[in-house]
Amino acid sequence: MAYISVAVDGPAGAGKSSVSKKVASDIGYTYIDTGAMYRAAAVFAIENGIDIKTEREKLISRLDEIKIELKNENGVQKIFLNGSDVTTRIRETDATIGSSDIAVIPEVRVKLVKMQQEMAKTANVIMDGRDICSTVLPDAQVKIFLTASAEARAKRRYDEMTQKGMECDLEKIKRDIEYRDKNDSSRAVSPLKQTDDATLVDTTDMTFDEVVERIKELIRNVLSFRTSTPEGGEVSKSKNATLNPRPQAQSNHMFFYKVALVIVRFVMLFIFRLKIEGKENVPKEGGAIIAYNHRSYWDPVVAGTTSGRKLRFMAKEELFKNKFFGGLIKSLGAFPITRGRGDIGAIKGALKILKEGSAMLIFPEGKRVRDGKKVKAKPGVAAIAHRARVPVVPASIKGEYKWMHKITVTYAEPVYLDFDNKMTAEETQAAADNILEKIRENL
Repeated sequence: MAYISVAVDGPAGAGKSSVSKKVASDIGYTYIDTGAMYRAAAVFAIENGIDIKTEREKLISRLDEIKIELKNENGVQKIFLNGSDVTTRIRETDATIGSSDIAVIPEVRVKLVKMQQEMAKTANVIMDGRDICSTVLPDAQVKIFLTASAEARAKRRYDEMTQKGMECDLEKIKRDIEYRDKNDSSRAVSPLKQTDDATLVDTTDMTFDEVVERIKELIRNVLSFRTSTPEGGEVSKSKNATLNPRPQAQSNHMFFYKVALVIVRFVMLFIFRLKIEGKENVPKEGGAIIAYNHRSYWDPVVAGTTSGRKLRFMAKEELFKNKFFGGLIKSLGAFPITRGRGDIGAIKGALKILKEGSAMLIFPEGKRVRDGKKVKAKPGVAAIAHRARVPVVPASIKGEYKWMHKITVTYAEPVYLDFDNKMTAEETQAAADNILEKIRENL
């Protein structure tokens, strides 16, 4: 049974806890507030007269006395420290500052990280903190870096505290946040930073509901990929979750794929006169990207019937809203991507497909382009090929999609990138442009 882990990192006051809590409630996941755990540890030190900055060894010697529990009572998560409810206490200013100071102590982190990792092994979880993506749950299926300007974060924290009847000063809250930002990002142990595979979500100008929907969208994209691929395995579903599509067994998936392919090939031969050139350039096995020019919705169908490989491909999520068409392209190997955003879940899915030896269809232009119009290639085709260490076969689709018109599909020799060296953004763009140019040579 594979559980889903959603890792949410970000600076103080970015809304990680409130957003994560709401998302977890909506989809039936367990919410784990790691920041609350460090706050509870700080409260232990404060209540026992231990100066976190100057009496580190004394605190370390008493770590075994700290027992932290997260309990749900009537739908509300509460934090208990050694049996006492400290849910409200940990939000006070001294606990807030103390949590940042205590988080830099390696021994404290080791103790709490182990607790957090064990929690993630037993349920679908949403966990937020400062180093969840990089240290606590490095293999999380969904990784998000939630941030906002210091001014926006201070105002949110001020409103939260005043609504609870707590006395506070807006400028002091802002100074505290800036102090924590500097402390969290410069600490030697697990500093706050956005990992390369985390999706950045800047909430400065977003409403709470918009942020919640964006996070759910990212989770939905990953689950759609995992449950639509036979390689993804079984995904554990929470009883209240509404995001999880029903997984298909590999045998059923292959059956529908073969049936759909036979039907599509028959239709294609009946409607168009297909001519295939250079098919020997398509690797018969192993990971590979087949990169086509994109003019019509027919292109993925033509690609799937002429390449000789079962092709997986990304398709904008709007196409899946039509049950018939969405079901058809899904059976042919499509999985959804949110166009125009950094869809990390879909990118990770593409890398997994390629590294497991399957072939992928990618349109370097990123969208449908009319004949004769030239656009710049999207760098993703080269970036994915480089990270997955697979060749790219430039493929050209030429001809009009009209009754009994000839459609010629030409497969050029594979392009191999320099897999042994890192590529700069400029080099990645140049490689993508080169692939697209090779496609255009046969048009």
